Amino acid sequence: MLQKQTDLTGALQAYEEYKEVTKKQMSQLQSEKRYLGKSNRHLENILEATNAYKKREVSELNRIHVETIKILTTPTKAYNLRTRL
Repeated sequence: MLQKQTDLTGALQAYEEYKEVTKKQMSQLQSEKRYLGKSNRHLENILEATNAYKKREVSELNRIHVETIKILTTPTKAYNLRTRL
């Protein structure tokens, strides 16, 4: 009977230690989860800003391209005068 009581006390103590270790691990994992969540949101913001910048840059390059095409395809006065001769 005394042996079983000792075994039960040892098992209970081991269980309490296991609970404490598990609680610490859970706390660490939750902390890491919060950190990774913040990092993820930060990276998503960077990606969104980069995409917006690239979209604006492409739009500006397209505008410049259209203006260049207009300039190249619009006849000048001197050109018109030469073709009339």
